[in-house]
Formats: sequence, structure tokens, C-alpha cells
Amino acid sequence: LDTITYEGIHFLAHGKIKYNPKYLSKSIFLKPNGIYKDTLRNLTRNHLKSLKNFKSTNIKFSSIPGTDNKLKMDVFLAPIEKYTLGLETEITHSNIRNIGSSAKFSITNRNAFRGAELLKISFLGSYFNSNNGPGWEIGSDASLEIPRLIAPFGLNNLVPKKMSPRTLFSIGSSFQKNIGLDRQAFTFLSDYKWQYSPKKTIQLEVFNTQYIQNLNINSYFNIYSSEFSNLDNVAEVYDIANNITTNPNFPLSDNIENQVSEALNFMRKVSLDANFKRTHIEEYNTTLNILNRYNIITSDFLIPVLAYSFTHNSQKKFNDNNFSFFKARIANSGNILGLISKNINSNGKKTFAKIPLAQYFKTDIEYKQFWNVGANSVLGFRTFLGAIIPYDNSAIPFTKSYFAGGSNDVRAWQTYELGPGSRNTGLEFNVGSLKLLSSVEYRFPVFNKLKGALFIDAGNIWDITGSGFVDQDAKFNNLSSLKDIAIGSGFGARFDFSFLILRFDVGFKTYEPYLTGSRWLKNYNFTNAVYNIGINYPF
Repeated sequence: LDTITYEGIHFLAHGKIKYNPKYLSKSIFLKPNGIYKDTLRNLTRNHLKSLKNFKSTNIKFSSIPGTDNKLKMDVFLAPIEKYTLGLETEITHSNIRNIGSSAKFSITNRNAFRGAELLKISFLGSYFNSNNGPGWEIGSDASLEIPRLIAPFGLNNLVPKKMSPRTLFSIGSSFQKNIGLDRQAFTFLSDYKWQYSPKKTIQLEVFNTQYIQNLNINSYFNIYSSEFSNLDNVAEVYDIANNITTNPNFPLSDNIENQVSEALNFMRKVSLDANFKRTHIEEYNTTLNILNRYNIITSDFLIPVLAYSFTHNSQKKFNDNNFSFFKARIANSGNILGLISKNINSNGKKTFAKIPLAQYFKTDIEYKQFWNVGANSVLGFRTFLGAIIPYDNSAIPFTKSYFAGGSNDVRAWQTYELGPGSRNTGLEFNVGSLKLLSSVEYRFPVFNKLKGALFIDAGNIWDITGSGFVDQDAKFNNLSSLKDIAIGSGFGARFDFSFLILRFDVGFKTYEPYLTGSRWLKNYNFTNAVYNIGINYPF
């Protein structure tokens, strides 16, 4: 019922043609009066599939009567429904969230602007029971994926169309209640991605900006109760050392309304007491360490990131069990805005629009290798190295720091429990600026959809910022610090439901770097084991 001819290509539809021929023709690499090549036919098919707009793509060739060397090409496309509704649900459990459930509802509009664009709007919500009582989170985001590069000054022509370039714009916001300090976050992302070769992908995050605002910093010591306990011990020592009997600092108030202000006043008093520093250096450093962590974790942050990622994946198809995977990501935050802004706040941190600016360089490198060892068994290896270095007196946002432990990490420790270094801080959330992780896992069939696994995980986090507030045994000094790598081992079960893998792992602490005396197998038992429930494989 509708026909359009564009650059020698005839577009036909049963109803009205809903795709702009200008853009759809760019996915057809066999051009009128051009030379036929198998590679161009395959490229056309793959490119049309990458648009995520069609259920099927069928290409047929027929000879043209009266000619010996000319072909007619017919491309049959069956569009996917324009609007799609999606619903995702999840049940979670961790040392932070005892039990919880979440749901995400999304609406996808395909071919939103007649150029095979994907417009997606999502709404999410979760409710859970945490160590500090019930909590919830709500949020929404909108994204627009365009199957071409959208860039000024002709930069879009730098990437050939055969590399399937795409541009992603995303904006969103979320609000958390009773998770940490009650946080509100705003994000905006512009992302470019293209297939440099069948195995190599390049991704460029040009304007990935996040604003994080903490809404309930008065609950800090209620959440980080171990730090309040340590500070209370310092207050007792301080009163004794200074013979304070009238209006003593110890015990510090546990009233949430004035707990933070009283603790801050005490920490600032200690930091200015040169005599206490000279006579009680350990307590003095403990106080400054707690004050420094408080300033970092309670600070709002503006995080404008520029990042480059390179991925090499030799997996040929979904069920291929012999392949390697490599990804490297290099990111910088705050460089451009840091040059523009000259404003400094009371903590000596550079700000933009009165918001502390996160300034750092971050590099993540990951390598995975899988071998098919027969009888549907697979041996997998993964290693990860990440480092983040702040500059210009900036602090590292808590959300960008590294942590160790959890169902996809060193499984014998819970999330945030391990490290840094040989420290056993007892803190609720332990983070670092350097991370090293390696895992080996043997997966084998047991019965029908049930599969088993044996694994060994090794890793830890350290501090490499050079901060004077960090204890020596938490810092990475040289290769001798590798003795602080923790090792966990265990076994697990995987239930393969085709569309997802339900995973259950039991991790045993095999080598604990923070122990005195024997560090091997001291707590290798079910009493001290960590039980993990996860979705899909850990790597």
C-alpha cells in the first residue's frame, strides 16, 4: 500500500512505511549497481539485526531475466511490536539487606522517531528489611538509543557505518530511604559505542555525570556504630589524660539528634590538642581517621566522568564454552570542570556550583578465560585489577571506591567485610582505592538442570592514596603487600532455567591475612562459612 524509492532502493510496506528510508538504507551494504560480496550480505543481515527493531530478517536473491550478471535482492523485515511492556522482579539478601524485594516496570517504544531508535522509560521500587529497620527505594529513568553516532562538527563520520555505531542518552533519578544516609541521586549519560571488529568493541562515555546528595547525615553514627564505639573509647582515654571531671566527654551522647554534632566537636577538639597527639598518638590517629571517613562519606558529590572502554570477546555464540574475554576501562572525573572552577570549600575541596567536585583517575582491567573440559564441564578463570587515584586534594566518593566480598567476589566474606589490607576493622563498610581479585571455578553437570561447582577466590583491597589518615597495614606499599590477599574456597549449586541461572554458594575462609599466628584454615568450618544466593554465574 505504500512505496518509496530512495537512492535506488525500493521500500514497500503493507501499510504506511514507518521507517525513514534515509536511515534504514544505511543498514543495506549491497548497493544498486554495486558488486555482490558474501561479506556485504552478512554485514547487511547483522546490521539489520543490531537495530533491535525486527523479529526476522530474510534476504533473498534472484536473477534478472535477460541478464547474465545482475541480481535482484529482496530484504524481508518483520517489525517487532512498537510498544513493549516489561516487568522485572528480584528477591535480595545480604549482610546489609536482610531480606528484600524489588520490581522494575518499563515501557519500550521502538522506532520512536522513524529512525529505528529505542526509547525506554523505567520505574523501579524496592522494599527491604535492613539492620537499621525497614527501608525502600524508588526511582525512574529514561533512555534513548540511536543506531548511529550523534556528534557535532562531523565527528560522526569518523566511525564507519559497518561498525554498527550507536549513541545512548540516559537520564534518571533515585531516592533511597534507610539505606546508608538516605541518598538522592541524579544521573545523565551520553555514551557512544561501536563494533570495531567482530571481537572488539569500543565505548566512549563523553558526559557521564552523577550528582549524589546525602539527606540524613545525622544518622551517621547510628549506621557506623563501630566507629562511634571506637570514638567513645578515645573520649574515655582523653578525659583521663586531661583529668576532666566536669562536663566530661565520656560517654559521648547516643541521642541521634545531637550525636553527630557532639562527636564532631569532640573530634575537632582532639585534632587541635598537640599534647594529646604527643602522648597518645594511637588514639589521636584513630580520631582523625574517623573524622576523615565522616567527611568523605557524608559529603555530597558531583561526579562528571569521561571514560574509554575497550572489550575483546572471542565468544562466537551464547553456548560457546571455549573463549576469552578482556575489558579495560580508563576514566577521569572532574578534569574539565576542575579547570573551569576556582572555588574551594571549608574542607579544602574544589567545588562547582557549591557542590564538592570528585576529581580522580580510575582504571579497571578484567580478563576471563573459559575451557570446555568435556562432559558438559567448564573450567573458568577470572582476574580483575582496579585502581583509583584522586588529585587536587579531592576525596574519593564512597560509591566509586572498591570493596571486597559478596556473591560475585571473594565469596567466603560478605559484601564490604574484607580488608583493607591486613586490617580487620570490624567496620560496617570497608573500602579501598586498589583492588585485586582472581577466581577459578569448575562447573559440572549433576542431574538434569542441576549443576555443581567448586571454586577458589583470592583478593583484597588496599589504600594507595597516600593519605595520612590510613593505617599502615591498610596500605599497599610494594609487592610484599600481596601477602594480604585473602583466599576463600567452597562449593555451590546452579539451577539452569535457560532464561537465568539460580546460584547457591558456600564459601569457607581458607586464608585470613588479618589473623595473628596461623592464618590457614583457622575458621574453615560451616559455623564461619558465608552462604551466597545469586542470579547467573559469578563471572
